[in-house]
Amino acid sequence: MKRRVALAIVLGCAVFGAACNRDAGKHDVAATPATIAHAATVAPVATTPPPGPPPPVAPPAPVAGDDVLPAKLGSDDSIDSLRKRFGAVNIEVGQVPGAEDLVPGAILYPHDPTRRLYLYFHDDQMHALSLVRVLDGESHWKLPSGVHMGMPLSEIVARNGKRIQFSGFGWDYGGTVSNWNNGHLQPMPGQGRFSLRERPDLPDTIALPEGEGEVWSDDPKYPTMDRDVVVGEIVYGFPARP
Repeated sequence: MKRRVALAIVLGCAVFGAACNRDAGKHDVAATPATIAHAATVAPVATTPPPGPPPPVAPPAPVAGDDVLPAKLGSDDSIDSLRKRFGAVNIEVGQVPGAEDLVPGAILYPHDPTRRLYLYFHDDQMHALSLVRVLDGESHWKLPSGVHMGMPLSEIVARNGKRIQFSGFGWDYGGTVSNWNNGHLQPMPGQGRFSLRERPDLPDTIALPEGEGEVWSDDPKYPTMDRDVVVGEIVYGFPARP
């Protein structure tokens, strides 16, 4: 009896070993050089490269024309030279809006809001022009960058090529741009500057930034800001003569 059991065990191991060898043979075939070469010819899975930086935005082309500041104005202009050039009837001397109060100055084309300019001088005798301001929403004056009164924030950001930062509204310096983000509209000599305001006749239900805090032009808290914030003042300055 013991000899039969032993014989059965030996036969079982032999059969099992043959089966194992057959399975191993199958795996050996899959790993032959031919199969490896075939696997190497399979195309790799295509991958999408990470997005690169956005293409640079070209600066806006400068504009020209009789309604582009500084026009024919300069620091050599005095109140007398302006009267001779534009006619005394088109120059009104008096008080003009300052940052927080009225200050001495003059107004060019005082009765025409499309051409009206507020004039400021380096001296009380008005011998040297220092600054001109545009405050009328219907004014035709513009800066060399093409910026004009009423231009919406969306177009300003597009011309700048980057978002901007400005102060909230409702105080004396509201709408002042504090950060141009090194964009194309960054104030440079001979370019002038501007500030922002709420669009006229804006419904009270529209929420816009208020107070002295600053806000970026893409702040999601103010989803209508791109069209409801517009250029509200244009300024062009002239350095003092040596």
